[in-house]
Amino acid sequence: MKNYQTIKRQAEDDDPVAQYELALMYLEGNKIEQDFDLAIDWLKRAGHQGYDPAQNCLGILYSEGKGVEQNYLKASNWYKKAAILGNPNAQFNLACMYRNGLGVKQDFSEAFTWYREAAQQGDSAAQNNLAVMYKNGEGMKVDLEKAFQLFKLSAAQGDSKAQVNLAEMYENGWGTAVDIDTALLFYQKSAEKDNPRAKAKVLSIKALH
Repeated sequence: MKNYQTIKRQAEDDDPVAQYELALMYLEGNKIEQDFDLAIDWLKRAGHQGYDPAQNCLGILYSEGKGVEQNYLKASNWYKKAAILGNPNAQFNLACMYRNGLGVKQDFSEAFTWYREAAQQGDSAAQNNLAVMYKNGEGMKVDLEKAFQLFKLSAAQGDSKAQVNLAEMYENGWGTAVDIDTALLFYQKSAEKDNPRAKAKVLSIKALH
């Protein structure tokens, strides 16, 4: 593992990967004193060079107000830079901004587009949220079959929210045939990850069956 001095030297030579690594060291206080100002500075240097992990990280910091004043507009701008470069985490984060109208005008069509981009790259959270949009008809016609398939993909990756949502689809016969046993199985999987909704459903189904 590279030490601080090596990373710092590479960062000063304009290596964006090293700049990002150095920023994370300052953010986390890893082997050096925590310094948010220096972290932000190095992230911006990497971000301006088009390094998408740094751009996404800046988006998160501005969104959460961590080390900087909370600014959803700046957050969405950094997310968009990284999303356009194909970063699935940034695509998911940008979709959330559009879905909730944070830093951008609420736009379900844009949210759908970016969730889909991230979902196609295998992002389980994006697959789950895209499924929710299909299930609820957010900015589109309700499509329970597509919702079911996306919940299934996400749940297979262990996403607890998707597991409880998939269980609900099986329980109610939404987009698939009613299957209480499979519903219970996925409620249990989600409950094992401390999902409170899933825990309650496990108890209620066992009481009824």
